[in-house]
Amino acid sequence: MTPINKSISYCALAFALALGSRCAGAQTFPSRPVRIIVPVAAGGGVDVIARAYAVKMSESWKQPVFVENRVGAGTIIGTDFVAKAAPDGHTLLFSSMSVAVNAVLFRKLPFDPLKDIAPVGQITGNSFFMAASPAIGADVKSLLTAIRAQPNKFNYGSTGPGSIAHLVGEVFRLETNIDVVHIPYKNDAGVIAAILAGEVHYGFLPSSAVMPQARAGKIRALAVTCRARSKQFPELPTMIESGVPNFDFETWVGAFATGGTPVDIQNRISAEVARVLKLPDIIERLPSWGGEGIGSSPEEFTKRYRDDIARYGKVVRDAKVPTLD
Repeated sequence: MTPINKSISYCALAFALALGSRCAGAQTFPSRPVRIIVPVAAGGGVDVIARAYAVKMSESWKQPVFVENRVGAGTIIGTDFVAKAAPDGHTLLFSSMSVAVNAVLFRKLPFDPLKDIAPVGQITGNSFFMAASPAIGADVKSLLTAIRAQPNKFNYGSTGPGSIAHLVGEVFRLETNIDVVHIPYKNDAGVIAAILAGEVHYGFLPSSAVMPQARAGKIRALAVTCRARSKQFPELPTMIESGVPNFDFETWVGAFATGGTPVDIQNRISAEVARVLKLPDIIERLPSWGGEGIGSSPEEFTKRYRDDIARYGKVVRDAKVPTLD
């Protein structure tokens, strides 16, 4: 064999081995137990979704899949743990859109939100619901009329400075050019209690917090924040239908791997995320999860994640929301 032929043969062998290694990586994944890191406390919406997924993934992958809550610093501690894990798909992050908001709300993070975590699949898409006291108007237009008649006399509640509910509330303030005061609370229950007590006039909250009280006639659900009406509550208009142009805000829950995880493994995880969403018992649970099943590809979810970082970065700047260290 000539030197040139030997060189060609070695190159072909090296290529074949590399290709075989990549294929083997996908075929053998997962090769050991998988951890789903949830960066919020047990019992919350993301945790409930993660635990349902852990059962289904374990059955499909024939490996133990367990949930670990790593709580603190507004989801940063749990996200950082995944960002620093081995990039092999065996440590996953299930998180809400807070992971995108933190990328613009904090001046410095212990990880790079664009490089160190890899979006592999959006699980759900969830609209916010605008909720208000029944005493201040039957719809969004009536509420705006009342607010404009008495500037700085109205306020809205959120789940804390920099929360999604706060940022959506600030977009509403800017888009409608109204003067209102923001009052933060610790959680959705605190905002609902404040509306019931007359401490605040309105707020943007998930359906699970709003609709039980609305059906009881204690508060009024005025509109949904997504571009399309909710399939679960089609009687409610959108904010766009209510006279606020281009108002389209949706939060989500998604799955992330560690940055640098091989693409074939990311695709396998993404396919599993989509598969689980089609299971009959999971479909039945979606309304209680407050959203609709999505099951996007890594490419689709990465675009969504990056677009949301850019979008909320603009909101933070325009609304002059203080950033944090």
